[in-house]
Amino acid sequence: MKALVVYYSRTGNTKQVAEMIAGELKADLEELVDKKDRRGLLGYLRSGRDAVRDKTTELKPLQRQSSDYDLIFVGTPVWASRPAPAVRAFLESQDLSGKRVALFCTMASRGEEATFSTMRMLFPQAEVAGQLAVAMRKENRSQIEERVAQWVTPWKSKD
Repeated sequence: MKALVVYYSRTGNTKQVAEMIAGELKADLEELVDKKDRRGLLGYLRSGRDAVRDKTTELKPLQRQSSDYDLIFVGTPVWASRPAPAVRAFLESQDLSGKRVALFCTMASRGEEATFSTMRMLFPQAEVAGQLAVAMRKENRSQIEERVAQWVTPWKSKD
């Protein structure tokens, strides 16, 4: 099984989980790079506003094609109970028909169900293989690593 982990991360939390997933599965990793500056307080405020308005954003070109993979992991931070605009842009631009897609998100404390629901609506022709929500303030790194390892176990290669 060939797997791709696609993610957007403003502060590094989602990147951390994406790297754990990719490491466990020996999967390829694709960071979504937003062309809009989202750093600092203004970037934080802009990000929340754009998420609430269900906006997309312009992304730098991708290095990998989702069509080359059997399983695609898509990760986002939770902003106002919604996925980041970069993840929305990715999902809207991809034909994931017939693909297996696993979703993961990072957040301060809650909002994962609404975020996952929104993400699933953006690729109705794909199969949702699983979902993982990580509350970064409630778990330490070793707890997160353990949860990720358990979550990805069904997809590990039997080499």
